[in-house]
Amino acid sequence: MIAFGFACIGIGAASFFFAKTMTGYFIAMSLFTLGEIIAFPIAMAYMSKLTPELYRGRYFGFKGMMWGLAGIFSSAGIWFHGRIGDSWWIWAGAFLALGLFPAVEPAVYFSIVSFTTLGFGDILLPVSWWLLSGICAANGLLLFGLSAAFLVEFVRGLMKAQEEHRKQKQKA
Repeated sequence: MIAFGFACIGIGAASFFFAKTMTGYFIAMSLFTLGEIIAFPIAMAYMSKLTPELYRGRYFGFKGMMWGLAGIFSSAGIWFHGRIGDSWWIWAGAFLALGLFPAVEPAVYFSIVSFTTLGFGDILLPVSWWLLSGICAANGLLLFGLSAAFLVEFVRGLMKAQEEHRKQKQKA
């Protein structure tokens, strides 16, 4: 039954790719939700049954911590993509405003490829504008570095706050 539940989750998640209408999204979400309703409670009960009674709290605590960390990192990833994604669109807008691309798609593609310093070379700016792609790449490099530094500082601050909280608890 657990395998069936996780299969529904997988099929539901994959269905989002193929959904083109609201009905398709509804069906995909329904499959995904049905899978969660079937798989998660049974998996928790199964885990409880397999875990030695003495260690059940640790096992469930660790499982909860892993779900929490997954939520933190996925949220950070979405935030990171949102901040960097703004810059991709700004660069694409600049390329369009300068008349360097005929449509939005190649402008966005070029800005992402340049911004991430991949530089595939399948789309190029005119020779007189080559320096602009280097500036776009340097901007991407700086923003990725600043974003990584911000995330490291944020996690460091969280760890410091947790340590202070732990010390205050020990004093009490």
